Order: sequence, then C-alpha cells, then structure tokens
Amino acid sequence: MSKHFIQYFEDSFKENWDLKSMYNYATKQSITYGELADKVAKMHLLFKAFDIKQDDKIAIVGPNSQEWTITFISVITYGAVVVPIQEDFHPDVIEEIINHSETRLLFISDENWERIDKEHITKVESILSLSDVNLLRMIGGKHGEEILGGMQQLFDQTYPNGFQASDISFTKKDENEMFVLVYTSGTTGFTKGVMLSGGNFRCVVDFLRHSIAAGPGDKVISFLPLAHGMALMNDLFLPMVLGAYIVYLYKVPSLKVLIKAMQEVKPEWTSMVPMFFEAIYKKHALPSLKKKHIQILYRLPLLSRIVCSKLKKRVMEAYGGHIKLMFVGGAGLNHEVEDFYHKIGFPYAVGYGMTECSPLVSLVYKHPKPHAVGKAIDQVTVKINSSDPYAEAGEILVKGPNVMKGYYKNEEATRSVFTEDGWLKTGDVGILDADDFLYIKGRTKNMILTSTGQNIYPEEIESRLNHHPFVEESLVVLRGGNKLVALIYPNHAAIGEETDPDKLKEMMESVRLKTNHDLASYEYINAVDIMTEPFEKTAKKSIKRYLYQ
Repeated sequence: MSKHFIQYFEDSFKENWDLKSMYNYATKQSITYGELADKVAKMHLLFKAFDIKQDDKIAIVGPNSQEWTITFISVITYGAVVVPIQEDFHPDVIEEIINHSETRLLFISDENWERIDKEHITKVESILSLSDVNLLRMIGGKHGEEILGGMQQLFDQTYPNGFQASDISFTKKDENEMFVLVYTSGTTGFTKGVMLSGGNFRCVVDFLRHSIAAGPGDKVISFLPLAHGMALMNDLFLPMVLGAYIVYLYKVPSLKVLIKAMQEVKPEWTSMVPMFFEAIYKKHALPSLKKKHIQILYRLPLLSRIVCSKLKKRVMEAYGGHIKLMFVGGAGLNHEVEDFYHKIGFPYAVGYGMTECSPLVSLVYKHPKPHAVGKAIDQVTVKINSSDPYAEAGEILVKGPNVMKGYYKNEEATRSVFTEDGWLKTGDVGILDADDFLYIKGRTKNMILTSTGQNIYPEEIESRLNHHPFVEESLVVLRGGNKLVALIYPNHAAIGEETDPDKLKEMMESVRLKTNHDLASYEYINAVDIMTEPFEKTAKKSIKRYLYQ
C-alpha cells in the first residue's frame, strides 16, 4: 500500500531506531536512525523559534554530509520547502538562487560562506552554519544568539523523558504542494527552479522500493552532489525509506580515492555516473581484454564463461566486492562498455530521467537490454513524438505523477516545456522497440542537421570515441558550416604525460580514422582538436556543451 511521502520517513525512523543511518567518511563519525530523529526534532524546534511557517523556503549550500541530510529531512518533515543548491555553482548563481527562491533561512557551509558576496544576499532573514548551526548573520533585529543558546533547554522542556520513537510525528501537508525547489544548471547553461511535490517523489520511491533487492542495514556509498536529482533520490530518499546505511564522501572524488573508499566501505549498492563506470572498466578490465589470447577465449562460448567469471571478480573487487546493484545514469553510457558489464553479469541498472521528473522516467534492471534505458516506471507514460515511434526517432514526451508542478516564478518557461495536452517535453530524442523499451539517441538541441538532410546525434559518435583507450572524453561539434570536428581531451594516463606533441597528433588522427571506419559516411569526423584541459561539466558530469559550440 502506498503511504504519504513523509510517512515513509516516520515509519523508517521508528522501525530502524537502533540501526546506523549515516557515516561521514572524512570524519569517521556515524549516527543511528534514532539519533537522526532526535536531531530532526531539535531542528523543528529551531525552525519554530525562528518563526518559520509551512511552505517557507529554507536553502542548503554545502557538501554531502550528515549535516546536509539532517537539515534537508528536517525541512520537508516540518512542512517547509527545501531549496538544495549545488555548491559547485558559480557564487553569482548561488546568490541569484537564494534571492530568487525567496529563502527565509539559509544553511551554508563555512567554505561556501567565504565564497559568496554577503552584500548580494538581500532577502534572507537568518543565515546559519551548516556544520555547527552557529549564527553567521541575522537581519531584522531578532535575537538569534539567544534563540540558539536556549535550544537545548527548550528541547529538554519539550521532551522531559528524552526523545523517544513514539514522539515522532511529522507534518504531512498536501502531497500536491511543493516540497523541494531544485535549481538546475545543465548543458544548456540555463538555471530554472523546478517545483517538486511530495507526490512526485512518492511515485518514484514506490516504484524503486518494490523493484530493487535492498533493505535495512545495506551500505550505500554516496559521492554525487545531493542537490542533484539523481543523488537525492538514490542516495537519500531511497536509502532512508529502506533503512540503509549511507556513507557520504565529502565531495566527488578522483577515481583512485573512489576505489579506495569502495574497497574500505564495501557497499551493497550505489549510484554511478558513466564517467566512473567506464573508467573502472578501462583500468580493471580493458588491459586484459587487449591481450590476444584473452580475446580469443572471450569469443569462445564455453571458455568465455571462465574468462567472464574472472573479469567479473576483478571488477567487483574494484567496487568493494559486495555490490548487489549499481545505478548508472545522468549521462549516456558507452555501448561497448555496457556490453562488457552485461556479458560478465555485473549487477547494474540503467535509468533515464531528469530533474523535472523527480528524477526517474524509466529503468532497466532485472532483465537488462543492452543500450536501452528501460521501460517507463509504474504510473508513468512515455510517448515518442514521431509518425512511427518504433521506427523513427522523435522527442521523448512524459506524463505521470512524477512530473513537476512547473518552474518557480517562470510561467513562460513552464508553458514552453509542456504540450497543450499536458505532456512534458524532455528535449531528448529517443525510439522504442517492440517491447516498449526506450533507447536514447541524443538531445534535440544537440542534433546536427547536415546540408544533405541527414540527422546526426553527436552523443553516438562521442560514445565510440570515448571507448578508445587514448581518449579521456570528447565532444563533437559542427565547424565551418558542414565539417564535424572532434574535440578530444586525451587520456594522459594511457599515452604518457610527456608524449611529444607531434606523436600525440598522430595518435589522435589514428583515433579519428578508426572511429570513422565504424560510422556512416555522413557522420565522418573531418578533424580533431586536442584539448589541453578537461571539459567543464555539470554536477552529473555531463559536459557543458554550450561553452564549446
């Protein structure tokens, strides 16, 4: 039976009272679900003391941590609206979001407080440190220090026998109302506030908790920014509802640090962007697959199973050895890499979604089809805007209880993203197969139309380029009117940091020719530009294309 969205947290905290809920990897500190509930209760008293009303906005800016999650959960269970802001946004953007959202109370990490211009924060009444809830600034003459100084006494008076599981009773406002206001900054460069309701999130939580084999005590390692929709669902909402144990890395790590953390924590499930999923394949599987005798055995049906078993063990060990499920999403997954993970039987799930869909639209897990992003989740309908959705690609349209209420204070943008009959226009291009599995071709805004009328989806070419061991990442753009140019940032670990520039050009030319061999003639790459620095990316590690067009 489906419950009110907030009821899931109330029940989980009671049922998992003595289980560990969260662990800060950097500080080696953990708390139980009972301790989490206690801290949430204290936060509720603080909000009341600061005169926060239902539906008031409370913003959070900071790294993944127990403190971030405690604040977030406290806001939505109080009945206010939480505004999670990605800390890797430019300070000007953070300031703009705080003001645009009409935030009354701001929790911000000390590092981010130093980054922003305090004079630009004009509407916030109170600003508190995310790490220790100390007062950073107060506007309007309220006695903030007195309020904070008296919180423990107020808590003891409110709960004279100590806070017990039976004391948990969270506000359950109308699920159609806004619970979370997420500002996106994607590959197009535009920032909009996505209004998401409790019902939006419940739709996705209901589907996932019945679809995956996870439960109380399972360890989840989290490193993607919690202010992003994918991490918010997979690394906070879902683990909290299931009673899992969340291990937070302070920030997005290097591959070396991530592998070290995985092997120490030994998580049962986690979320992964393709960049890391592919990097571990290149580091722990590709060197073996390049050996001639392994290539031969890999193709023979009987011996292939032995090779795959050994490769799976090696890759599993890189992830800590206990993975039950790896969520992969946020960007396109290289087909050859996915074929490898599928062949060795690695437990991964590929999903498709966007912030505006809370954030999941489709998922493939128990019966994966390589290169597909699954079927639409329960209660959600996907439609392809083409004359034949099974033969002709078109824009992906979505309708269901997971779809946002709209963009905050932006009626024009809201109208433009919905069709007249209520379908959300995703901006992505896809096609369906006979079993209604969805396949992504690319972004409508990224599609290149040639002078001969051919449609080129650069993401498909980039997927082939990125599979090459000499390529770290790439971007395909149109230059000079009709020439496709591949911007490539080389994999210096594979080719060597001291490689002669002329030799590097030869290597990239070899990559170009090999890639063209597998492409249609109208997709041929005409030239390569070698990038000296990695591409600038969004929080989900997608390249900000608009900077390189």
